[in-house]
Amino acid sequence: HPITYAAFGDELPVISGGVAITGWRAHEGGLWVADVPWVRASGRPFHQLFVNGVRRPRARTPNDGTYAYTRRLKLKEGPHPECVGMTYADGDAPMWEGAEGATIVLFHNWVNSFNRIEKLDRQARRIMFQRPAGIFFLGPKVRYYIEDTRAALDAPGEWFLDAAKARLYYYPLPGEDMARAEVIAPRVPSPMIRAGGVDHLTCRGLSFQHADADLAPRYAHSVQGAHTQRGAFFAVGLRNSIIEQCEFTRLGEHGISLRDGCTSNIVRQCHFHDLGGGGVYLSEGAPASTNQAYLTAHNRVENNFIHDGGLIFRAGCGVFLGGSASYNRIAHNEICDLSWIGVHLGWSWTGKVPAHTHHNEVAYNHIHHIGNGVLNDIGGIYTLGVSPGTVLHHNLIHDVTRFERGREGYGGWGIYLDAGSSQIRVEDNIVHDTRDGGLHVHNHGHPYGDVIANNIFAYSGDAQLIRNADHEPDGNHVHLERNIACNANQKMLGGNNWKDGSRFTADGNCYWSETT
Repeated sequence: HPITYAAFGDELPVISGGVAITGWRAHEGGLWVADVPWVRASGRPFHQLFVNGVRRPRARTPNDGTYAYTRRLKLKEGPHPECVGMTYADGDAPMWEGAEGATIVLFHNWVNSFNRIEKLDRQARRIMFQRPAGIFFLGPKVRYYIEDTRAALDAPGEWFLDAAKARLYYYPLPGEDMARAEVIAPRVPSPMIRAGGVDHLTCRGLSFQHADADLAPRYAHSVQGAHTQRGAFFAVGLRNSIIEQCEFTRLGEHGISLRDGCTSNIVRQCHFHDLGGGGVYLSEGAPASTNQAYLTAHNRVENNFIHDGGLIFRAGCGVFLGGSASYNRIAHNEICDLSWIGVHLGWSWTGKVPAHTHHNEVAYNHIHHIGNGVLNDIGGIYTLGVSPGTVLHHNLIHDVTRFERGREGYGGWGIYLDAGSSQIRVEDNIVHDTRDGGLHVHNHGHPYGDVIANNIFAYSGDAQLIRNADHEPDGNHVHLERNIACNANQKMLGGNNWKDGSRFTADGNCYWSETT
């Protein structure tokens, strides 16, 4: 029985997980305070606040746009050492009283993590975390900031929730009238809407708002791509369904998650913005089952506008295809203003084993202003693992940047075929104005059988074509044919492996430098 939930006429129905906060009263130091008794009753704090429709930052130090740097990290031994603590510089914020209840937000190479304090030694300036923060850091002196503590509430627009006393403190912006302001906090965590085992469902013209993020002390860390976070609309076994002309905004995590067994669905003409995570997620990490009935397949994500995401989970992607997403089409989307990847495909770091993300098409997308100086290891389009039948074509990608601090930071690429990426065809794309190269083909994990043809790669801050690592496959890694590489500098080939005898081939390419 097909079911449609749709807007009536020109109305915009809002499905909200939020609650309006009223009863504001003036407090000392220019602050205002309101009671939120439902926080005490539920035992669950909220992690976002929207004033007059605009996201406001949790109280943090240093304030928005700046960071402190660790003196060093404490790492557990192992092949991929996990961070279990850190030492901070003399005079940094953890010296204050009450800091034990704060959250330390660390920046890894390609994710960020939210960490609670187990032990604080002020004399040694050492913090031990309640659980490991995760892996992969640029070095011992990495960025962090501290949030969710009353002492950091020192800038207009910031807020702090005293969950124990069920009181919300807010520092208004100049001219904000708290007697008239609309203040909304999310009361429902993501996912807000769940669909399971459903066929022929249509959602049209609806706005999904105010689903909260999960930042509980033991929230699920992500290896990359914020793959453990969930959409406000979350489905398992959704088939032959349509989500169109909908809005997903003011969310703590992703817009849409189509997980196991979601097949033959369409997401089109939707607007995703102001997202704590990413836009549309098709599957997650490694597949729970390789049975065909569990795969996320034959879905179409078309003609959507996805922007201003990764505001909490910085690795949120515009469109994410995880470990079991095949035969999907990602086309005619505009994706911009994210901190990590525009379109992500795959979840296998080697070309030695078959993967379950394959035969996907990424075409005619406009992907731009990605990275924006926040994370590293970035691509407008990113692939991982063996993916026969996958084609990336007719995409326009530009303005890809990454974090840099002096010599620190790496990886602002246009198209990035990462470890194990095999049997992928990249053709008829235009890539320009990237920090570190229009193309990166990573020769790690024994990749093979890739073809790069008829593309234009122009105006990189470094070399245009990058190839790194020496895990040579049994056959040819990559063939480059009839591409144009144009740069304002003289750098064309970058990375550490364009060596004679290495397993790549190239023919009919044009290299042009504007300088002699």
